[in-house]
Amino acid sequence: MKALYKYIILIIVLGCFVKAQSLTITPKTMDYGSDIIKWSEDYDKLTSWQLSFILQTTGLLSGGNLFQTLNYDLYYKSRFLSLQVNSDGTLKIYSDDVYFQSVEQLLFAYKKYSITLSYVTVTDNENSALFGEFTMMCGDNEVCNFVIDNSDKVGIAQLLNGPNYALLNTVNGYYKYGDVELTKLNDRIIPEPSGTVLFMSSVCCFMFHRRRR
Repeated sequence: MKALYKYIILIIVLGCFVKAQSLTITPKTMDYGSDIIKWSEDYDKLTSWQLSFILQTTGLLSGGNLFQTLNYDLYYKSRFLSLQVNSDGTLKIYSDDVYFQSVEQLLFAYKKYSITLSYVTVTDNENSALFGEFTMMCGDNEVCNFVIDNSDKVGIAQLLNGPNYALLNTVNGYYKYGDVELTKLNDRIIPEPSGTVLFMSSVCCFMFHRRRR
């Protein structure tokens, strides 16, 4: 009986994990200008993803967008999500709303930072987007974590391949990129309460009959 309990719990726990697939992308490094992130795999859109890179600052901190999504498929008026660095080294993540604004300086001159950005779309059983979760890490430290809870806005942080793009920008060479990696994540599905209750009820009935035997 204990073994069955452990098996059921394991199934539930594994179902909550987001699986990952590393993609073949360009650019891998960038010293000047801006470039569109492209991948070779046959995915037109990444609804959930993780982007990591080494960001190197030069002698001056110039203001500009380091990373930006652009989703032309959306009907929503703001089709982008941007990570902006300010000349004082603070960071802002915004669309038509400001989702994060650092108070303290986060970037300094002549430094290297290991940056990881991730976005997970949360859906229901019918694959309808409910909300999205965005996280930014610098090394092992979480810079920010926020939820885009308006279903009309969930798509602003999704990545499209080709002309509907995600962009990395050196801000005229003030920031350099290395070891750029993109990973496809699976959406996280929240099952309907009725389905969950039915499943657990079935398990309880099974265990009750097993004990009576």
